[in-house]
This record gives sequence, C-alpha cells and structure tokens, in this order.
Amino acid sequence: MDAFAKPRGSAGSFRNFRERVAVEIREASPEEAPVAMQWDGGRAGPMETRWHDGSHWAILDRETDVTRRGVTAAEIFRIFDSPMDRNFYSLIRGYFEKSDYSSVDLDRSKFVDFDDRSLLQAHENVRAWADDCLIVDGMLYTRCPEPMYHVGVGGITVVIERPKETREGRRFETIANPFRTATLFRADRYEEAAATFAAAWPNQPLAPEPPITVLVEESLVVDADRDCLVNTCIDALTMFNRESMMTIPPAVLATLAPIAACLWNTAKVDVDADAAHAALTGLSEAVRATGYDLSHMDGNPSWAIDIAIDRWDNRPVALPSMTAPGGPRR
Repeated sequence: MDAFAKPRGSAGSFRNFRERVAVEIREASPEEAPVAMQWDGGRAGPMETRWHDGSHWAILDRETDVTRRGVTAAEIFRIFDSPMDRNFYSLIRGYFEKSDYSSVDLDRSKFVDFDDRSLLQAHENVRAWADDCLIVDGMLYTRCPEPMYHVGVGGITVVIERPKETREGRRFETIANPFRTATLFRADRYEEAAATFAAAWPNQPLAPEPPITVLVEESLVVDADRDCLVNTCIDALTMFNRESMMTIPPAVLATLAPIAACLWNTAKVDVDADAAHAALTGLSEAVRATGYDLSHMDGNPSWAIDIAIDRWDNRPVALPSMTAPGGPRR
C-alpha cells in the first residue's frame, strides 16, 4: 500500500513509498458459501452472489484489468508476490475512495519526514480490503450489497449498490441521485418494480427480463420500503434547503419541521418510520393543497414522495398465526 514521504533535498515535492504488509484472505467451500441469487447480466453474462457470514459476495469479474471473468486465488498470490505488478491497483481500484496508480518502490533511507501515520492507515486499509475478500472454489469474491431491482427509464435492471454512508469509497459504492431509492426494490418484489415502471413511464413497453432467482431466502435482508421512506425524507430536506424560503408557501414550509424532527441527531437505522411516514404525508398534502410545483427540482420529487408513502402504506406485513401448531381451531 502507499504512504507519502519527502525526498531529501527536494523542494517540497512528495512521492509514494510502497511497503509490503501481510494479510489473511478467508476461504470457504461452495457448501459454506452457497449461491444466494442469480440473474441475467445481459452482455456481462450470468451473474450471481454467494451467501456467507451474513453477507452477499460477488465474484471479482468487473471493473478490473486483470480479467473479465474472474480472478483466481493463484493469480492474486502471484500479483501480491510481485512488488512491481501494476495489476495490484486493478484489484483495489474503486474499492477505496482515493486509490492511486503512481506508487513506486523507493529506498526508505533516502527520505526524511516519513509519514508513519499514513503508512499505518495504509496498512489498515489493506486489512479492511482483505476482510471483505473471500476465496470460494479457487476464485476471489468480494463482500457486496444485496442485489436489487432499479426501475429506470430504460426498464428494470439489477444493481448492487451500497448506501452512501456505509463503507465509504469501497467497491460497488455508488452515489445515488436524489430520490433514487424510490426506484429500488428487493429481489422478491419484481411485480412491484414492474408496476412502478408502468406508472412512471406508461408509454414505454417493459422489455421482458427474467427476475432474480433467489436460492437462499435468508439472504433477503434489506428493508427496501423503510429505506425508501427514510431516504426520501432526507432527500426532501436536502432539496428544499436549496430553495429560496421566500418562494415556498408557508403551509409547505411548516411541514418540513416535522421531517427534520424525525431525523435530528438520529442514525438512519433508529428513525421512527411511522413518524417519518406521517411527516412525509403532511408534506405531500401541503404541496398538493397549495399547488406548489416541485418539477424544477432534481429527481421528480412529487412522484418519489408519493411512491415512498404508498410503499409504506402497502408494505408486506408478517402476521402471527391465528392458531398455535397443534392447538384447537376456532
């Protein structure tokens, strides 16, 4: 990994210093890491994730110059064993926020003001990368988010996206557009994704695409309806913050305070979803009553807000059994 140092006699220039650090990459059998989800990746071919240690894992076969169809463990060891192999950066490119291509091997004795803090941080980074790696059947996999459907103008696609505030800057990281979470649906909700597409783009035919095949039910863990609701509240506040307060009707402006109260000093996982739903509903009703036009904002907020409210109103709810197994019927 990289650390920065100042060469002796230099006029303030800095160069990279590369130092080897040993890490451990876990290995699991195909039985220990079974295929969890499969789908048609189009030109990329069949895609899949495996389920292990409470996470999804995707084979490292995209966004790398090493190969287009996967990286074997033997290839990983060969790359790591060669200090000058530039493919090392292909393995981590896009995983860290600021991966670098310009590292060179230099003698540490030629440097002054060596930044040990940067070196230690580099060691921590590579250990974090290794912790998100898994070898299955001789191939390298990386921990990834749960595959979901994205409903867009071109149809329904499968995406692997990590929330912006989680594992910042790592592989599969995407910065979502405002209100995009209204278009994300869990792998077992293809019909709802299709219905959303029909409502959003009624004049466009939905090309037939095979849905995700879920092979491990316990790998469905994302509460997409809740994520949609909370993220829409955040997006709404962000967008209104960019507006002139003089142009927002007082009735609409008054509904922003309850939304802010739901999020104030609260982690997203701890937000009261029912309170957020009530606050967002108040905003939607005020916008409708005042005729305030949101179309000039990015992300089609009126549509996204209504989708978030409707999804929470109609979310699947698991009801307890009316009769205990073996108990009397009523």
